[in-house]
Amino acid sequence: TRRAGRAGARLTGADQPLLQSDNSLLFDGVSDFLQTSAFTLNQPCTYYLLCKQVTWTNGDVICNGVSATCAVVQAPAASSPNLRMNAGSGAPDNAGLALDTYGVISAVFNGAASSLQINNGALATGNSGANNPGGFTLNSAAVTFSNAQYKETIVFPSAHDSATRRTVVNYLGQVGNISV
Repeated sequence: TRRAGRAGARLTGADQPLLQSDNSLLFDGVSDFLQTSAFTLNQPCTYYLLCKQVTWTNGDVICNGVSATCAVVQAPAASSPNLRMNAGSGAPDNAGLALDTYGVISAVFNGAASSLQINNGALATGNSGANNPGGFTLNSAAVTFSNAQYKETIVFPSAHDSATRRTVVNYLGQVGNISV
């Protein structure tokens, strides 16, 4: 288990997110991000993010691997508040996270069997592509940044099934004191 907010290597100057009174990190949408050093993280893998999009802008990135389009959750060109997975092929999409509302995003990157879920809601499935993350970046793909707030981020080097996802989502719901 790696927690990007604690394992992030980029914590200096103008690119540093602001620590909030609830111990969350607020990213300004301009240049803030956290990135691990490269490490072996291949598909299948599962990301969990207890977060909220403060605002939604086409192209904003919630998270990524260590280089562009290598396991991205981002805001696509569709309408707000849609999110899309992309590891070389943009799918699936899920519009279940309302703006400025905390929720749990679970993203299973597993090629043609990828899935994107908000809380314990509807599961969106599709082929996200086969690119490997090679590490983890919170809130950036080097040129696009989200105006978002994160309470917890967990990355697993395996594809979680529905029962495991439900367990982790319920745990993060308790951490964030939200209904999932």
